[in-house]
Amino acid sequence: MAFLLKHVDKTTVNYDTSFTYTIQASFNGLTLPEINPAVLVDTVPSYIELDFSAVDPVITYSVQTVGLNKVITFNFPPVTDTGIAYEIDLICKFKDGTLNGSTCTNNAQLYLAGSDTPSFTASAPTVTLSIKAQWDIEKLMTSPVNNNPTPGGYAYYSIFLKNLGDRGAALNNFTIKDTLPAGMTLDPIFVPVATNQGGGILNPNPPTYVKDPGDTGITWSITQYTGNNLLFIIKVNIDKNVALNTDLTNNVKLIDSEGNVLDYSNQTSKVTSLLPMTGISKYGPNHSYAGALISYEIYIQNNGNTALTNLVAIDTIPANVTIEKVFPGNFSIRGLGTFPAKTFHLYYTTDDYSVVNPSWTEIGVGFPYGYNPYWTYYNLPTTPNKATRLKWEFPDADIDFTQSDAPRLNGLIASNVKPTDTAVNVVNYYADQISPAQTDFTTYLDGIAEINGSKYNHPSGSVIPTDTINYEGFINAWASPVVNPIIVDLLPIEVDYSGHVSVYYAEYFTNQWVWKKLNPTPGSGPQIIVTSEENYNNTGRTRVRIKIKPFVLTQRSLMSISFDTTVKPGVTNTIQNNMLIGNEGESIAYPSYVDTTDQDGDGITNEQLLITNTVYNNVLFSTKYASDKKVKGALDTKYTQWPDVGNTYNGGPALYKLSFINISNTNYRNIEMVDILPHIGDTGVILNTTSRGSEFPVYLGKNIVAELTPTYQGDSSPTIEIWYSQSYNPERFSESGGTIPGDNDWTKTPPSPITNAKSFKIITTGETIIKPGQTLNIYVDCVVPLGVNQGLKGWNSFALRGTYTNKEGKDAKLLPVEPEKVGIQVKLPGKDTVTLGDFVWIDENHNGIYDNGEVGINGTVINLYDSKKVFVSTTTTTYDSNNNPGYYSFKNIDPGEYYIEFIPPDGYVLTVQKANEQNGSKPDRTTGFTNLITTVTTAGSIDMTIDAGVYPSNLLSSVGDFVWIDSNKNGVYDPGEKGQAGVVVTLYDENGIRTDYSAITDSNGKYLIDKVIPQKYYAVFSNIPQDYLFVTAKGYVTNTGVTPKLIDVSSGTFVDTVDAPIVFNDGLIGPPGLPGPSGCCYTYNNLNSIHLDNQEIKQGCFVNFGCSAVNNGSFSVYENNSNYIILNGEGTFMINYSCYVEFTKHPTEKDYIALQLKLNNNFILPGYSYITENGVLQGSALVNITGECGNNSTNVLRLVNVGTGNIIINNLNFNAIRIN
Repeated sequence: MAFLLKHVDKTTVNYDTSFTYTIQASFNGLTLPEINPAVLVDTVPSYIELDFSAVDPVITYSVQTVGLNKVITFNFPPVTDTGIAYEIDLICKFKDGTLNGSTCTNNAQLYLAGSDTPSFTASAPTVTLSIKAQWDIEKLMTSPVNNNPTPGGYAYYSIFLKNLGDRGAALNNFTIKDTLPAGMTLDPIFVPVATNQGGGILNPNPPTYVKDPGDTGITWSITQYTGNNLLFIIKVNIDKNVALNTDLTNNVKLIDSEGNVLDYSNQTSKVTSLLPMTGISKYGPNHSYAGALISYEIYIQNNGNTALTNLVAIDTIPANVTIEKVFPGNFSIRGLGTFPAKTFHLYYTTDDYSVVNPSWTEIGVGFPYGYNPYWTYYNLPTTPNKATRLKWEFPDADIDFTQSDAPRLNGLIASNVKPTDTAVNVVNYYADQISPAQTDFTTYLDGIAEINGSKYNHPSGSVIPTDTINYEGFINAWASPVVNPIIVDLLPIEVDYSGHVSVYYAEYFTNQWVWKKLNPTPGSGPQIIVTSEENYNNTGRTRVRIKIKPFVLTQRSLMSISFDTTVKPGVTNTIQNNMLIGNEGESIAYPSYVDTTDQDGDGITNEQLLITNTVYNNVLFSTKYASDKKVKGALDTKYTQWPDVGNTYNGGPALYKLSFINISNTNYRNIEMVDILPHIGDTGVILNTTSRGSEFPVYLGKNIVAELTPTYQGDSSPTIEIWYSQSYNPERFSESGGTIPGDNDWTKTPPSPITNAKSFKIITTGETIIKPGQTLNIYVDCVVPLGVNQGLKGWNSFALRGTYTNKEGKDAKLLPVEPEKVGIQVKLPGKDTVTLGDFVWIDENHNGIYDNGEVGINGTVINLYDSKKVFVSTTTTTYDSNNNPGYYSFKNIDPGEYYIEFIPPDGYVLTVQKANEQNGSKPDRTTGFTNLITTVTTAGSIDMTIDAGVYPSNLLSSVGDFVWIDSNKNGVYDPGEKGQAGVVVTLYDENGIRTDYSAITDSNGKYLIDKVIPQKYYAVFSNIPQDYLFVTAKGYVTNTGVTPKLIDVSSGTFVDTVDAPIVFNDGLIGPPGLPGPSGCCYTYNNLNSIHLDNQEIKQGCFVNFGCSAVNNGSFSVYENNSNYIILNGEGTFMINYSCYVEFTKHPTEKDYIALQLKLNNNFILPGYSYITENGVLQGSALVNITGECGNNSTNVLRLVNVGTGNIIINNLNFNAIRIN
């Protein structure tokens, strides 16, 4: 009824490692038992954090805290059909602070149908929290940053205590001992700093420290630390007497509570001379254009190893730029983040650039080194004279003095500049310790955009199919304005574009980077132009292009362009995506994509677009599947399923439909289905202790077909392997996924007959993938035996399982499932119907007639067609009520005319056709079709004579093999004599009936007639070259090309002596024969031919072939003609005719043309040639003649019209060949 499994992917974890409990539940049943509600209860300790992101949304859950545990309740959807399996992935982690060595022992209980008692319980191995530390201590000089200390100077050191092992590992009651070298002492004023930068716990109070005597070292004491990075900062002074190039080596140790040194670090600093050095630089747009807004920044730093005094920086504004506003800036000490408690001054001048010592006007009354509001600007004059220079004065700048918020200058580029112009900004600087110097920055006014940007995805974590991923293109116009921004995204194949485009921008100059949504007004102002192209360049991917026009993203401004996509069903892998960012015009980007295909649609094919970073989304699994089985009998118009049953008649067909239904977001493959066919005493497949209750067996037919629905783009037809077992208890998988022991006789070779198969197994192969939302259907032809009492039922079920790729990239399987059984019952056909049947036997003597003692054979496929050869039904020969094999029937079919097609089991072929014999084999040996059956045209008709004989194909024989040009006319093949191509060789049976065994000699004169049923035959050679004759010297053939004796073809042999020599007729062989008595045709071994054109033969009338038609003469009268062919003398004659026949008027649906040969008043063919439309008819026969010409032995041959109407004969060719 149900089954439960549970396992966990890890048994030892730390705080940062999650572990996943996988719970598999299946709901099975041959009927629909009481299952609902189905509730799973799982319990974990309260110190476990739970993540339900991987739980299938159709499974609801709730969490309650009960004592020291969390109780999770999962509610499955109502189970309306059995044969369904679910998988729940519960992601867990130990909470930070959980005691090392704690465990999680997990148990799950499945409750069904409202019961208070669990139906199943499953547990997983215990998971243990194991935290292992790897402590590391490191000391670095952090200031001066770019240089070494100097005698009399100072330096800042940072000591880093890091845990390189598992996060959260505790270090208890430890000390850090820092011993300074000679020449270095702790700064007496600076207060040492200790700060936790790596999470965890620093208990119970901040670390304490004790300085060594003389400030030569420091010892820190810490009670407990569980973080990853504890930082200590000290300031040291360098003795002024320390010699240059002295190495000062500092030692720091990590010591545990027992005095053991856990780790240490040595740091060496070389004492160097004073190196005053500043780092002043200017930044702005690399590119811009006339009339554009512009913003500069100036970076002012002390990069030397000594403090600077009276540091001055003068910024000369380009002549073609007007600065309107200035932000003074904020300054701090690098590495410490502290602001000096001092004031700097800022000035401007409007004097001409040529004035060497301009007059300065102070802005404000001095600014603190820090804490100047970021968006507070000071206006500069622009008319009548603009500011030409700005000056910053700093009374001092300590080591590692730097800007924390760089000074900014905002203004406007002149409107009259040319694209070839530049704007060059120069900064001059000096201090008491350094000589005057300068730096400059150039902006090219060429209008080119320098693109900067990136890509984001929301969410950035895990998704499931049908989720929405919002992709965002972020544009940063720091290096230039961007005119008419564009993003181009060739979406991953795993997502569909779903629109919802949004554009936000943060303008720097006027809106202080406050984000604002762009809401276009139709027909006015900036527009958002979106185009999307599915299956771009046949990639299966959608290209999305979004253009904002007309729009200028000013320098330093920001823009976000986003849109939604939907994750496609069936996606299981990681989704990754990037995009292109550009503008309408020439651009430069880093990293760049050269737009040779004009992806941005601006008509330029040599510009550089920005190719962004790649973003990723991991796809979570929803793992489940369902199954279903249905049946349709011969008396049904649609499939039925439990609790209904299908209906068929005795010996009738039953079509089973086995379905694997993918209801998850995961692809499945290697689907395995096992079906044990109905039989008395049967049980379920994996529910092997539950009776199915069949009252008769059902046998396997020949056809098993796979179908995948619906089909998605790129899907190929499903491919399957079919395995057979002749046991009702084959080895197979169990409900738990293990093995049910049984007979391991599985083979891919179908048994012969197919009805010997008791079980079958289907396995999908190759590239067959069942994607989310798809169903794999397997259609299986079966047949019930004859003689089953009305109302009895046969019950069938099957089990399946599937394989998917889990999140670790490994093959995984869900629990097997078995859905409800389906039944087929036997009913009597309707009284207004007809019946056809009923027997296929092994024709041991291959005579085409059923003889006593010959046995039936199961597994022959029988197909029923209407009179237009439209398929009606199919069945397979099976057992009758007395357990005799070889029987079939079609019942409950409408009255009418039918064809039946016989397809023998593997290893057998149809025997010769004897359609007119009561116990004869009715189908044509080569096509498998019978003649049109006209015996069941009235209601209630029954014709059980539509039988067929088969013969083992391994007993078939071959006939061959040579026709050659006998140059010396001796009738013997001599070396060097050549074979003759194109000669037709045809076999006739011993009664002179032409068979369909025929071959044509190849270029070497060789031929082979294969798959010949053993019996006696004549061989007739024809189509030899004109003016050639047969050589009869050794008796291979008569001079008419017929073997003089019957060829005895035994079972399984190759008769390779049926040869024929031919030679050019040079007049030396002799006359073809002697003339017979007066008024007669040729008499001995002669060929008599008649050619007849445009001859009407009325229904029931006939043509006599008489002596006036000799040597290909024409004959044009019918009925009472006194001329005739005399087949005189004793002997055997081969009679052949062929002609083109047509109706004299338009036929009705049931009209047909038929011709029959008569000798005197006796029909000499066992049947007649038959067609339903204009065409070629032919016939042949062997006749034995006694008597002599003229002695009342006229032997008149007649061609009789035995069809339904008058006909016209054309191109009648008639041959009478005397064989002996």
